[in-house]
Amino acid sequence: MPPAVRTASLATVTAALALAVGGGCPGPGPTRAGPEAAPVPPRASTLDAAPALAATVDAAPALAVTPDAAPARPALRPATYVSVGLEGVVRIEAGGVLRRVTGLPVWDLALGGDGRVYAASGKVVLAIDDDDVRDVALDPALTYPNAIATGPRAGGGVTLWVAAKDALGRLEVGPSGPGTWQVLDKAALGLGPGRLLDVVVAGAGAVYATDGKVVVRRGEGDAAFVPLPPLPRTPLVRGLVVDAAGRAAAATTAGLYLAGVDGWTAVDLGFVDIEGRVLRQFSIDAVSAGVGDAWLVSHRDQVVVQGGRGIRTRIELADRGVATSRVVSLGLDAGARGWLGTEAGLVVLDRSGTVVHRWPAGAEPLLTGELRAILVVGEGPDLAGASAPPAPVGDVRGRLRAGGAAVVGAELELCTDLRSTGTASTPCGFEPGAIRTRTDRAGAFVLSGVAPGTYHLMVKRQGEGWRELTDAACCQDQRPGQPLDLGVLRAP
Repeated sequence: MPPAVRTASLATVTAALALAVGGGCPGPGPTRAGPEAAPVPPRASTLDAAPALAATVDAAPALAVTPDAAPARPALRPATYVSVGLEGVVRIEAGGVLRRVTGLPVWDLALGGDGRVYAASGKVVLAIDDDDVRDVALDPALTYPNAIATGPRAGGGVTLWVAAKDALGRLEVGPSGPGTWQVLDKAALGLGPGRLLDVVVAGAGAVYATDGKVVVRRGEGDAAFVPLPPLPRTPLVRGLVVDAAGRAAAATTAGLYLAGVDGWTAVDLGFVDIEGRVLRQFSIDAVSAGVGDAWLVSHRDQVVVQGGRGIRTRIELADRGVATSRVVSLGLDAGARGWLGTEAGLVVLDRSGTVVHRWPAGAEPLLTGELRAILVVGEGPDLAGASAPPAPVGDVRGRLRAGGAAVVGAELELCTDLRSTGTASTPCGFEPGAIRTRTDRAGAFVLSGVAPGTYHLMVKRQGEGWRELTDAACCQDQRPGQPLDLGVLRAP
């Protein structure tokens, strides 16, 4: 019999849920924070096409060995780590200063109990200790992993868990250095064919893993993984997250579910559709958490921020000038600021939804690329005095109408080239920096972070395919920092 499904109100589900990631099908997915890093969804297209690692891998030093008698290591200073996909990892420090930590491609990030940030790269795991970056070689069965998680280790140190395409790896890193990888294939995990996409460590050491269809669990002290009861409605699992109380949850294409000993509990998040109706079934783009009771979840162009005593704030990103229908990654710091990696760039919001700072797409060379994972250490960097990027970008606005009526809920996308990147799902395909948005109830739209240039402005109305708005000349007249109003556009 299918497990009983309960629904928890936001007033009763106040623990901090801790993405990654990570980023369902190829594309973005839930992310993690707190003791975990951002969950990473299946990335078949990216991983299969990943280039060979740079020669610097062979020259990277091995993970440092700390003598048992060494004093405790100081905690990492507050900062935000951003995986920019194939471009490496960037650290954001006080004042909004950006520094590249590594140029190796990184798929996921996790914060270890030993104070290091661990990054899953192609053939190594990088141990980041501020400016000291060392590597641990991956077992050949674990190359190009999708996700990484950290857990406790008896006697100090950290236990690393890495989810690769066909295997799950475990490595203990103690005071005397790393041990040997233990590798479990999918059959040993009780999983069928399909890419292993995520792993998290909950509570005192329970480990959860998923291939997108089944979630398996190994309790603390258990010898084997066992499958959890099937999820209601049999959705696809886009990633796994953990709350501050050590409970695991599954972010799915049908919503968010907390795992229990006797089934799953559906979390009522209060997303609404374009007509203002509350959604009971929805696909989660990303979820993240900080310390305490703050967490946030994204769905399309909305973000829900959950605080203490059941207080909830729903933020329409377009109302904050974050015009994108796709949130790639999320991070939440100890001050409840949300760090959103979107296709329009990196945006920092406070709990009320006010924009604290932003780096528009293409404005900062170090953040140019897919913002695949975000990990915030502590309260994150102090952004007081951070200057806005000087790049010449601005907003493009307009209104879409058809037959004299506003076109509601239409998708819009700016592309520079349709010939080589167009796909059935998006005209821009995998074009870097593609900018997307959606019309509101009045047919209005805002495309943010647009640099002057020539673009194809594409539209997709509900139930129809993509078409080009040929009457929209965009965007040679763009002025840095100023909105460009295209006026009323007629939908084809």
